[in-house]
Amino acid sequence: MRNNNQTKRWLPAAVFGVLVAVLLFPSHTVQGAQAGIDAVVSAAAQILYHNEGSYDSVNANDNGAVSVGKLQWHGWRALSLLQTIVQANDVQAQELLTDALYQEIVSTKDTTKWSTRKFTTKEAAAVKKLLATQESKAAQDVLAVTDITDYINQGQRLGIVNEPALVYFADLANQGGAGASGRVAASASRFAGSYEAVTLNELHQAAVCDSVMGAYLNRRFDTYKYAAGLGWSYCASSDSYIPYDYVSARDYGAAWVQRALNTCMNAQLTVTNMYDDATKAAVTSFQTANKLEVDGYAGKDTIVALIKAVFKGTTVPQPDLPGQNTPGDSGTDDPNTSVEEPSAPSEQPDPPTQEPDVPVVKPEPPVQKPLEKTELTSSKASYAVNDTSKSFALDVTSSHSQEPLTYRSSESAVLTVNSAGVVTITGAGSAQVIVRQRETDTYESAELTIPVTVYSTDPADYPRPTGALYAEKNMKKQHVQWLQAALISLDGAEITVNGSWTKSMTKLVTAFQKKCGIAADGIVGDQTLELLRQMLFVKAKKPETTIKCSAKGNTISWKKYVRANRVYIYRKEKGGSYKRIKTITNMNKTSYQDTSAKSGATYYYVVKYALQKNKVLIAGPSSKGVTGIRR
Repeated sequence: MRNNNQTKRWLPAAVFGVLVAVLLFPSHTVQGAQAGIDAVVSAAAQILYHNEGSYDSVNANDNGAVSVGKLQWHGWRALSLLQTIVQANDVQAQELLTDALYQEIVSTKDTTKWSTRKFTTKEAAAVKKLLATQESKAAQDVLAVTDITDYINQGQRLGIVNEPALVYFADLANQGGAGASGRVAASASRFAGSYEAVTLNELHQAAVCDSVMGAYLNRRFDTYKYAAGLGWSYCASSDSYIPYDYVSARDYGAAWVQRALNTCMNAQLTVTNMYDDATKAAVTSFQTANKLEVDGYAGKDTIVALIKAVFKGTTVPQPDLPGQNTPGDSGTDDPNTSVEEPSAPSEQPDPPTQEPDVPVVKPEPPVQKPLEKTELTSSKASYAVNDTSKSFALDVTSSHSQEPLTYRSSESAVLTVNSAGVVTITGAGSAQVIVRQRETDTYESAELTIPVTVYSTDPADYPRPTGALYAEKNMKKQHVQWLQAALISLDGAEITVNGSWTKSMTKLVTAFQKKCGIAADGIVGDQTLELLRQMLFVKAKKPETTIKCSAKGNTISWKKYVRANRVYIYRKEKGGSYKRIKTITNMNKTSYQDTSAKSGATYYYVVKYALQKNKVLIAGPSSKGVTGIRR
């Protein structure tokens, strides 16, 4: 089977939306309507497709052999699927595959040869195209339903009746085969008292405590959250939702934490589902006793430790093949997959060649080896940019390349980030880019948070200074930010609005003063401040205009504005563009008659205020357009 840590893709948009909603916002309903086998198979299919792959997924070397498709059929089962696809459209297959690979697929009779078959990069690319065809999707859909139904049947034969538990069991069977799923189910039954009494909660705890399946905690808890959110009864009436990430007064899971503390350390807590002081104190004691980070809150490590502590008294040594002595269980490993392990090659069973009815038995997987630590590093610990800044790429590296990095923005109103780590600014504020790398069979998962501060370049967002600004003065940060934003708005200064006065600030101020023809000393005193304010006012001032048309021409009027020293009049004809037709420098004048307008023609006019100070010209926004037809 496919290693769970390979990059996943969701199903089409409809399934994507439903599944995301369930994963992120499980209903945690203890009681719900029960369902038949078809509904259970359908529910299991969605989480398996999420955990495994997409139609065109190819893992060229998945623990010693290739895995393909949306359930990551492994080794000889990958060959069987490809043969089915080729038979459905032979001509198409010949076009998409290399000649050698096509001939190998159609001519291979001894499927055991594919138990160790790996793909080259070229072969993987060709097979990926074949897997994306309609013939492939149809074949995969049929095979997936068949396999998932078999998983559910395996669980039912053991005696499991709880629907969410069967969904969870199917994921175990797909990932680890019948040996792993049967082993976990047997452990859960001992804990619950019987297979019939096993609910999702018991099966989940047993899986977390399993030496192999418990090595993939993210997959275990993702599947648990999904199954618990299906709306069916998923735990006993005396039990409740098992949390994972972090439990506080605002989160689900406090009741379970309280019960677990009462069970494993006789904390004598009242189960209120509120993370009160008594609960926090008990968690602190548990963390201290178990040599965990002591913070008084039930985070990931504490939850897992509580599960193991609760389960400790009922867990027994794992049998070689848990299904051997169970009625209805043949002891045959699921042919779909090998047991998923972080460091050991898969022991995928080969297809029987002469005795198809004889079960193929594989040995138990070796003991789990510790995963290596993943190190994520960024060339910059944080970023400070303006809301007008161009997109930029993050420079994040990992200590390995077995899984791609993923990126997520904490605030889309501030920034977005694509799959390549390119950040696009969408507004001012603070946000974090969360960089993650999933767990692999040899490396731990890792997460890196990169803070990004985006400053507004609008001076109106900062208080205007009331006194001089210069290098040697102790100034308020926001006053400097106002100045920086003003210089960007009025002079196109290349500076970050961070409120810090550096040598470059003195140079920018001096250069601006020179352009304006005023004393250039790098000090923003009364004269410079007043000029900046005046320019900002003009830049934001929108004229109010009217028009009157006569035989003499079209007369455009506006209100007098003393801060400006220019008025620009623009005109265009229908289908054309605006062109400046007049510049007014006498600010006592508040109208202009366009005598060049042709009689009967339609014209459109806008007006702008402007301020020119030596070499610096600031123009404000255009007025609302007015339409005129000369009589």
